[in-house]
Amino acid sequence: MPTCLVHGCPTRVPRGYCPAHKRPDVRPNADVRAWYHTPAWEALKRQVRAEEPCCRQCWTEEDRAVAGTQTDHIVPHRGVRSLFFDRSNLQNLCESHHGMKTRRGE
Repeated sequence: MPTCLVHGCPTRVPRGYCPAHKRPDVRPNADVRAWYHTPAWEALKRQVRAEEPCCRQCWTEEDRAVAGTQTDHIVPHRGVRSLFFDRSNLQNLCESHHGMKTRRGE
């Protein structure tokens, strides 16, 4: 039988990691990420996209009409349910602007 995948751990296991080094099966924020798969989020996302078909940043800052494809939280919700589902905290962005905002950690 092989040993645990953690270098130097002598514990024998059928495969993978021993109980002491086993990685969690779910991400730490899995409960919050699940909000993105609720009927309430889907309805809110449809509402935002219907009200703002164009990317808010392209429209307001660049005077261009580019289709918005990403529903974005203006203020990061950080797991606060009321902020997550707050329509006034949502905007529609194009993939490019959403990616830039995400890379900046916003």
